[in-house]
Amino acid sequence: MAVMSSGRSSRGRRRGPARPAPFRPPPPERQGDVRAPIPTNETERLAALRRYELLDTPPERDFDDIARVAASVCGAPIAQISFVDDCRQWFKAAVGLGLRPGPRDESFCAHAILRPELLVVPDTHQDPRFAANPYVTGSPHIRFYAGAPLVTRDGYSLGTLCVLDYVPRQLSEEHADLLQVLAHQVVTEMDLRRSLAVEAGIQEDRDRVQAVVQRERAFLRRIIDTQPSMVFVKDWEGRFVLVNEALARCYGSTVDGVVGKTDADLNPDAAEVSHFVQDDREVMATRSMKLIPEEPVTDSEGQVHWFSTVKVPLVNEDGSCDKLLGVATDITAQKRALSALKASEQLHWTLGEAAPGFVWTVGADGIFQYVNRTWKEFTGSDCEDLNAHGWQRFNHPDELAEVERRWAAAAAGGTAFEMELRYRRRDGPYRWMLSRIVPVKDEHGTVTRWVGSSTDIEDLKQMEAVRRANDERLRQVQQLESVGRLAGGVAHDLNNMLVAILGYSQFVAQGLAPESEPRRDVEAIIEAAGRSAALTRQLLAFARRDLIEPRRFDLNGTVLAGERMLRLAVGEGIRMELHLAHGGLYAYADVSRIEQVLLNLILNARDAMPDGGQIDIETRRVFLDESYANQHPGTAIRPSHYVMLVVSDTGHGMTPDTLARVFEPFFTTKAFGKGTGLGLATAYGSVKQAGGLLWAYSEVGQGTVFKVYLPEASESDEAPVPPRAGAAAGEGRMILVVDDADLVRATTRRALELKGYRCIDVAGGSEALELLRAGREPVDLVLTDVVMPGLSGRDLGSRLETMRPGLPVLFVSGYTEEDIVKRGLLEAGRPFLAKPFTPEAIAAKVGEVLQRRSLT
Repeated sequence: MAVMSSGRSSRGRRRGPARPAPFRPPPPERQGDVRAPIPTNETERLAALRRYELLDTPPERDFDDIARVAASVCGAPIAQISFVDDCRQWFKAAVGLGLRPGPRDESFCAHAILRPELLVVPDTHQDPRFAANPYVTGSPHIRFYAGAPLVTRDGYSLGTLCVLDYVPRQLSEEHADLLQVLAHQVVTEMDLRRSLAVEAGIQEDRDRVQAVVQRERAFLRRIIDTQPSMVFVKDWEGRFVLVNEALARCYGSTVDGVVGKTDADLNPDAAEVSHFVQDDREVMATRSMKLIPEEPVTDSEGQVHWFSTVKVPLVNEDGSCDKLLGVATDITAQKRALSALKASEQLHWTLGEAAPGFVWTVGADGIFQYVNRTWKEFTGSDCEDLNAHGWQRFNHPDELAEVERRWAAAAAGGTAFEMELRYRRRDGPYRWMLSRIVPVKDEHGTVTRWVGSSTDIEDLKQMEAVRRANDERLRQVQQLESVGRLAGGVAHDLNNMLVAILGYSQFVAQGLAPESEPRRDVEAIIEAAGRSAALTRQLLAFARRDLIEPRRFDLNGTVLAGERMLRLAVGEGIRMELHLAHGGLYAYADVSRIEQVLLNLILNARDAMPDGGQIDIETRRVFLDESYANQHPGTAIRPSHYVMLVVSDTGHGMTPDTLARVFEPFFTTKAFGKGTGLGLATAYGSVKQAGGLLWAYSEVGQGTVFKVYLPEASESDEAPVPPRAGAAAGEGRMILVVDDADLVRATTRRALELKGYRCIDVAGGSEALELLRAGREPVDLVLTDVVMPGLSGRDLGSRLETMRPGLPVLFVSGYTEEDIVKRGLLEAGRPFLAKPFTPEAIAAKVGEVLQRRSLT
């Protein structure tokens, strides 16, 4: 079969619907010019690209699948779905290379979109357009390219589906056809994606409209139910179609109990019922509103109430009328009054007197006509006093000028106004009020009087003051966190120096006579260094001085109690497994703080795995001593048993620079608005305040482990159980220590040498192999870190099985053994010890592995 060069053969035509013709080719490319010309329809093309809303979106499985199929079909190591933006090339899917965008000027695809047919470059070194391209002359050294343009139904070429190779090659016609078919599938997927987005928007609009309708219905229901008047709708047969709670109460029923019934079902007075039916039929038949100034209504208890009723016909669109709306206002009080005017005044007075706030009226001439009881009790003033001496003396001096200005503006424009202001109580203190004043106008729009009301908001103001105080306290707490950051840095550096001072002072003291003058001088140095260490602890305590409520609690129980919430927090895309120690693990701390620490660690792990992964929660009982502090400079550990909480994830991990600042306040690697940088800093402070330690270990690409050490709580006052005795003396056996961390390597070597072992240490797996091949020293055991740059511990162990069969290998790592196995970094059952370890622990483990080997 003939192979393709650039262009396409008659058999290579794209299957699928014909494309329209707005594509206009650009001017010819100049020989030797790496940059592709700009299409003549570039403005329209970029607009079409943005309409798809694909740029800067996360990877999607459908596009990834097409890229994988393209790579597989064409036998290429690289396949990409790319879009050419105004100044960059952006990848929606990629196989074999990452998704990081690149400059458009260096893009192969910028050339491919210039033509509607497939672009094939068998050898980039031979093509003057690409021979000098940075992706050809440098990494990843592309030698072959084939790109099918992604042409929309409108004829705009937005990008390509392309395959690339590191060696020159040809593309068969069959593969060219398939690549173009797959490119058409990409465009189809783009159209489908946009259609689904439109449909989702339509459904969202429908849901929003439905929600608005439901809210409006609920709002209308609240309105009619809050009306003291009876509101109802009846049909031609006299059945209630809609009623409010006032009517239901009148008949001693509920709204649902009244709807569907007639007056005859509810009212025992037949004459009243007949009168209701007659009026209802008249309103619907004449299609005219009817005002019934007064009519009796007998309630469920036989009591007669007088109502003023308005009935309005509800006319259908076709002009027919089979329903009416009625509003019946109870006028029993007015009926009993001497006159309608006096009854109205009485009602007005009653409403004003019942109001919890101030209610008052003043004429357009400024003369007070009414003030309610609340005003009188609060100020000790009445209308006569106000008209004689004015109202200004009851306002706070700071607000009086503004009140008078607003009054003048409202009077000039006949408008309402609202204002927060303070009124003086009769015994002197002021209280905040929310006052609203509205004009009452006649039929000509002339203000005849003003009606005002004032609501006491003193409590709300106090709450606002409390909120502001809390905000200020939060600001102070944040400032304190900054102090804590400084204190932590100072303590870290000082403790590093104190470790050396204390350690070497003790070494010197051991070689001096107990009662000698030099011995006393060295002990004075040790005492001064101890006081300095206490000073650093006090500095940290000052930075974290929140009150806590420590108590004895079961760490396992706390984890299990919060398991459901934690699983909800991580979501469905992340697995979470618990590995809890048997029995109870009792710690002494503020349990709510520890719950928050656990939640912060879980959320941090979740955010490190946007594409899913696994979180493991483990608990154990451990013993830490001063040797642990030497392995972790800046820590101050009280030798004792601790309960350990481990949260590990399989996320992207952290660089050493990020890990070094992970507990700093306000430090975050998350996008703006996604994190405050206080979560881990707060967790660190809580654990430190409990007398514990929070430690992080991470490798880029391997995930992160957080270890929380809390002081163990005991039911008795017995001293902590000392660590088990170390292993037998090393008897001069040779140990090869392999670790890329200088401090760990030096500490391990010294710990083993103190137990009688001889040691050689190297910084990597390759150096260990070279040393063993040289055979200058017989090695009895290799102790190696698992995760190291270059040759890993696992690979080193595999090579040693072939190179030195039977040589024991002990693996160590900052990850737990179970985590190491799950990540595939080490086979299950291999000799393993998790970091951090004490000198006694590492010596004991080495002795155990050697003894086990001797028994086999």
